[in-house]
Amino acid sequence: MHEYKDNLTDLSKKSVSDFVFYNCGVEQCRPGQSYGPRRRSYHFIHVVLRGEGMLEIGGSSYPVRENQIFIVPAGETSTYRASRYTPWKYCWIGFLGIQSTQFLGALMCSARSSSTCWRAGMPRPMSSGSKISCS
Repeated sequence: MHEYKDNLTDLSKKSVSDFVFYNCGVEQCRPGQSYGPRRRSYHFIHVVLRGEGMLEIGGSSYPVRENQIFIVPAGETSTYRASRYTPWKYCWIGFLGIQSTQFLGALMCSARSSSTCWRAGMPRPMSSGSKISCS
């Protein structure tokens, strides 16, 4: 795994900024490799570059394959697992901030109205406590 994490900016300053980079990286997973269950305090977006796997979130499982993305909002518990036969390679970016939930909601709502297959793992806008709605 290749990961970059912003260790220079104090977390207390990140929490009062509108939108802040948290981390990013690229990983080629081993067959069946999994991560989670885990709940994070930041949002993250994964882009599957090749292969396939499974995302578990909100009590449901979703297959994810090459050229798809999945988004996990802050506070949601998720587990994701590479296929045993065609394990995925993915890249990700994590972010947080005062406006990050609104930005994430705009991204999710915009993508829902497009004709492209953008997601596997966002069966609902978000939990009711996340204050995101598509209108």
